Amino acid sequence: MLNLPQIDVGQLDQLQGDARRTFVGNNIYETIQGVFGDELAPIITGTLLDENVVDFKRLLSDNQYFTGRVHEAHQLLVNAKHQGQPAE
Repeated sequence: MLNLPQIDVGQLDQLQGDARRTFVGNNIYETIQGVFGDELAPIITGTLLDENVVDFKRLLSDNQYFTGRVHEAHQLLVNAKHQGQPAE
């Protein structure tokens, strides 16, 4: 399981649009980078910043939800990579 840092999610209520996504991204990126490295971390983080799919407050406060969503985003990348490769 990934370990989220302590985050004051109350700040989200004061942010809108890109500022909200930037706040969330800045708070989760380092944790994702520590597990998936420099190459995949920006892609996984970007995938999670689609607010229509992910509950930002829960993403920042619920470690199990965060871990599940990160692994889902990673799996989407793995599947897309395999689909893009020619069959041997």
